Amino acid sequence: MRTLSNLIGMLGGGKGFDKVALKADRTTLATSPLEPLKPREPFLPIDPRTPLLPSSPFGPMGPTRPGGPNSPFSPLTPGSPGAPGRPSEPLLPSVPVSPFPMFPLSPLGPRPPETENSNNI
Repeated sequence: MRTLSNLIGMLGGGKGFDKVALKADRTTLATSPLEPLKPREPFLPIDPRTPLLPSSPFGPMGPTRPGGPNSPFSPLTPGSPGAPGRPSEPLLPSVPVSPFPMFPLSPLGPRPPETENSNNI
């Protein structure tokens, strides 16, 4: 007796395991559900690309700047932090700066140098 599971989703149009029907379906021109998964022709990669010359804009060292760092076409201006030529200045000053203002009468500010005359009054 054939059940519903034998009639649905089987090769041969729901004929179960009937070998004659399966052979008939194989000879048809219809593609199998597994046909798109297998390769139709051997995979041949395209020809390898020729290596880029060092003089090309995208050579082994990356994009080149036209005319060097001082060129008007260069993305680096002479004063920019990444520009070659001179080292960039540090972002923080080398002398420590107090967060308080330095007024002459401030207790945190520098005291004026004491003179000899101020003690002899």
